[in-house]
Amino acid sequence: MRLKINLSQILHKNYSILFSMGDITKAGSNRGDLERELEYILRFAKMTYQRYVLTIEDYTREELEGDLKEYTLQLENFVAPLLERAEEEGLEDIAKEIEGYYKKLIDAIEQRLLEI
Repeated sequence: MRLKINLSQILHKNYSILFSMGDITKAGSNRGDLERELEYILRFAKMTYQRYVLTIEDYTREELEGDLKEYTLQLENFVAPLLERAEEEGLEDIAKEIEGYYKKLIDAIEQRLLEI
């Protein structure tokens, strides 16, 4: 059990540097190519969700509340407008998948907050 806690702490520390909240708004060097930009964001959303679920028990209530607010704002202010653009250009499948990962992440955080 101790090894699992240490591993999740290592994952949390290392991946939180790679996937800080600001990374999603950069969307790599693919600006101008919406499909590639969406693919980057999808990979980011998948990895963020997977990392977060692995380490969710290590977060304090305050961290969870802050992350919930941050991811909700990202969904509303960055992802939603991007999804509208994607739907206009016929890329709604990938856009809906991105939105799905954000919603799953937000749901996981809300569920964890109910548990603690």
